[in-house]
Formats: sequence, structure tokens, C-alpha cells
Amino acid sequence: MVRPRRLADAGAEARNQLKSPAVWAGAFALAGTCVAVAAFRATGYVAASPIHAPGGWRPALNSSLAAAFLAYAVGLVLLARRPAKAAPVLALAVTIQFVPLFTPLLLSRDPLVYVAWGRMSHPFDPPGAWPPVETYGPLWQVVAIPLSHFGHHAYAFRLLAAACVLAIMWLVWRLATRKVLAAAIVGWNPFVALHYAGGGHNDALMMALVLGVLLAFAVGRPQLGGAGWAVSIFVKWSAGWFFVLWAIDRFRKRRPLGIAGLVVCGVIVLALSFALYGATWLHAFSSLSEQERLDHPSLGLLGWFEDAGLARRPALVVVALMQLATLAVFAWTAWRGRLRLGLAAVFLVVCAPRLDPWYALWPLALSAADDEDRWGRVLAVALTGFLLTDAFSHFIEA
Repeated sequence: MVRPRRLADAGAEARNQLKSPAVWAGAFALAGTCVAVAAFRATGYVAASPIHAPGGWRPALNSSLAAAFLAYAVGLVLLARRPAKAAPVLALAVTIQFVPLFTPLLLSRDPLVYVAWGRMSHPFDPPGAWPPVETYGPLWQVVAIPLSHFGHHAYAFRLLAAACVLAIMWLVWRLATRKVLAAAIVGWNPFVALHYAGGGHNDALMMALVLGVLLAFAVGRPQLGGAGWAVSIFVKWSAGWFFVLWAIDRFRKRRPLGIAGLVVCGVIVLALSFALYGATWLHAFSSLSEQERLDHPSLGLLGWFEDAGLARRPALVVVALMQLATLAVFAWTAWRGRLRLGLAAVFLVVCAPRLDPWYALWPLALSAADDEDRWGRVLAVALTGFLLTDAFSHFIEA
């Protein structure tokens, strides 16, 4: 008699979950993402934005992405008001994030560059005009080498990015108090799915490492966390922004910084970098500077200022001053003990000279992990909605 009762109880619970408005909203987000994927598959070229779907697929693409994001936003509001069970929320999140793996390379040619770098012996001092000098850290190159020789090459980077998004979902689950909502903020977002499972960017790995650092400190492993900061920065330099603000906050509150782990791991990584690439890996910094002298798309402050008639040099000065002002403001809030990394990341992304859409994962992941960062969550979600239109509209064409 016990077993049938348990089965009946399980069935009743499943039916109750199907009545959850939030779960239905997540299901609509999944449906919209699936329709968009079908439209992408019907399109000949989808590696750049905006994507021009043929025939009747164009309105299907535009409306499905808009509907998917609207359902996602409504679902978050519903989850914030009334939590749902974890199982259906996580199942929907995993499915949404993996659906774009069934499309060609989306909205990006970055994995093609990753493959080219991974197959070069000297990516920081390339002999030809293409690919350009690598701009990322030496540890990213270490990751890129095996992936560039695996399977369909660029697809391997997309698999890595999708796996890192799942890791981010797990990490925000561990860090946040309202775990189901935190996981849905990242996992239900169609923007994240398109740019990571679809586009294969390395920002997913960087953010998984940064959140891993925050978890290490949260569970009382400061030296492991310090080592994690060194690894994340040498994968992608952008992690340094978050380290500076986080370190100010921790120092002010007299909490461990994991200095020993940071120094030891940093020395090991430096030794490895010089052993593998000599001093050429330092060219990554000059390559970043060189990018500022190239023509930029309209998406981002530098392009917007130039479109308004401002010359390149004064535009760069204005953008640099805005970045420094942003960093100073959030350094001050960190010193006052009120740092919200997600909110800080929103403004750091918006104030970047070049706003690559996939940067929006930074504030989304950081704010999802912090229950107190409400404005960071709101603005990060809004930013992903704005940048999602880059997939199908000339409104913010990059």
C-alpha cells in the first residue's frame, strides 16, 4: 500500500508543478528559443549580426526571440513572488542553454580565431596578418590548444562555453539564498544561450572561474580563492576589474584575501607563461591598445561618440575618463562596505569603448549570485534584452 501512495503523491506533485505560472513562462522561453533556432538553421549565414532569415523565417525569428525574452522576464518576476520547485526550473534551464548547439556558429567568429591561435606555436607574435596578435591571457591559450584539435574545432569551444554556463548556474545556486531564482536568471535567458552555446565565447569560462573564487571564499577556502583569482585573470584580463573592487571590499572588512594562494599561483602561472611563450605573451597588452586604433562598430561608447562627430583621440579620452570615474565610484562604494559586483559590472560593460554583446554575461552572473544586488539584477536583465535585438535588428547593429 505504501508504494502506490508514494506514486500518487509524486504524480500530484508533478501536476501541481505544471500549474505553476513561472514554469509555464520558462516553457514559453524554451519554445521561443527553439523557434529561433529553427530560423537560424534556415539561414545561410548566421555568424554576424543582424541575422537576415529568409522568407517567412524573418518574422518568425524576430517574434520568437522577443517572445522568448518576454517570457523569461515574466518568469523571473513570477519566481521572485512565488518560488517553484527546482527540478522543472533546472530542466528548462539546461534545455534552453543547449538548444543553440544545433545551429551553425551564431553571432560570432571568435571561435574561428580561437582555433587559429590554438594551432599556432607563437600566437602572441604571429607571422602573418591573420589572425591578429592574441589579446587574452596565456592560460586561455593553454585551453585553446587541445580544443583547436578536437572534433569540429570551433564546435568544441561552443561545448566548453555551454558547459561553463551550466557551471555558472551551479555556482550561483551555491552562492545565492533564493537558489531557484538565481539559476533561472542565468539559465532561462535566451541571450545567454545564443551567445555561448551558439557563439562559444570565452567569457563563460572567465565568469565560471570568478564565481568559483567567490564560492571558495564563502566556504572558508581563502588560499584556494586567491589562486583562483590568478587563474581567472590569466585567462582573460577583464577579471582584474572584479578582483580590484572585491579586494577593496574584503580589505575594508578585514576579511582574508588569500594573498599566499594568489602569489604562489601567480608566480607559477608567470613561470609557465614565460616558459611557453617567452616574453611575447606581453604583446597581448599592446594588442589590446592596438584594437582601440582600429575602426569600431557603432555598438559601444567609442563608436557612438564618433558617430556623433567626435574625433577618435578625444573620444578615447572621454571613454577612458568615464571608465576611471566608474571604477572610482564603485571603489568608493566597496570601501564603504556596499559593493555590488553585478551592478558595478553593468556600468563597466556599458562604459567599455567597444560593447561586445556577450559581455552582458558578466553582470548577469555576478548579480544572480548576490541576493542583495537587486538593481544589478534588474539592469543586467534589461541589458541582455537590449543587446538581444542585435541578433535581428539594425537598431544596435554591431
